[in-house]
Amino acid sequence: MTSGGRAFVLAAAVAAVLMLIGSFALPGRQSDEQRPAAGPEAAAPATQRGFVERDGTRLTVDGSTYRFVGFNTYVLFGCGHPEEDINGADREEFFSALRPGGVVRLFLLPGTDLADFDEVVGYAAEHGQRLVVVLSDHHGECGDVAKDDEFYDDGFRGDYLEWVEAVVPAYRDEPTIAMWELMNEPRTSDPSTLRAFFDEAGGVVHRLAPHHLVSSGTLQPDTLGGPEAFLEVSQSPGIDVVSLHEYDAVDDASHHLAPALEAAEAVDKPLMLGEWGLYAGLPGADEVNDTLCYSVEDRAEVAEAKLEAYLDVPEVAGALYWSFMADGAAPGDETCTLSTTSDDPLTTMIRNIPIPVPE
Repeated sequence: MTSGGRAFVLAAAVAAVLMLIGSFALPGRQSDEQRPAAGPEAAAPATQRGFVERDGTRLTVDGSTYRFVGFNTYVLFGCGHPEEDINGADREEFFSALRPGGVVRLFLLPGTDLADFDEVVGYAAEHGQRLVVVLSDHHGECGDVAKDDEFYDDGFRGDYLEWVEAVVPAYRDEPTIAMWELMNEPRTSDPSTLRAFFDEAGGVVHRLAPHHLVSSGTLQPDTLGGPEAFLEVSQSPGIDVVSLHEYDAVDDASHHLAPALEAAEAVDKPLMLGEWGLYAGLPGADEVNDTLCYSVEDRAEVAEAKLEAYLDVPEVAGALYWSFMADGAAPGDETCTLSTTSDDPLTTMIRNIPIPVPE
């Protein structure tokens, strides 16, 4: 999300299945010996071990439609306050508690220790999760550099592409990576500049990791200049999945869905709700940016209605809540926050909500 909106979120049969999975799940950067050992109860279904692919406006795994819900978290690599961070043993606990077959969107910003990322990929694979991996942040959060038109025009060919070329090929055979995201919430004053960046940088990722998809990471159409501009950038061959971010405090899909969905359908690509969130706090908590602050219980109800509305749209491939953090970041006495934690009813709802899968 933008810096202004962020409130810094089954024994022999089983063994045989695991051996079968291992026979076709190609190794990623880690060897099997390096990864955390997968217990039977954590084994991902075999249908989840193929790569996530695109078939028109739907995502597929091994030929079957794949839809998902899950979370954003930017605190796996030290980007949050200490009480928010998910690290060490907490990382495995985080992935083990998520909905099977879900997705986590995380920020792998320039300079992140890839040994740390290896551990995260290992835990995600062990527990049947997929990852959307953001490679840089437009807003320059967590030590990254803020981006401007000059970056998208030519500057990305320096340190940014060096980072992409260092990271992406190391995981090219890792099906745990659902997709790469070139940039969190990119924007330019001229949509043709962003389109050219998507064409080139997305092309680099496709060359380095041909099994992986690329998401646009975009906000709403109006942040790029409107529906026509949003369509122009979504047409890029460097992009496979169209992204929408929204934080509307309503119990329904955002009004931004219609123009984003129109663009995605026009370019025959899936649409992903890459970020969505609702503020909550304890009684008396201050509102943020004049945005409605729900009680934790009311937020879970509103969020369920909103998520159901999105899942009722077959072209919406998935939705990722912003954001999951360690329990120390639970809503407090004074501050309203988007964050959710393990004991939040919203987290339970996202784990259990039915996901319609169109034929």
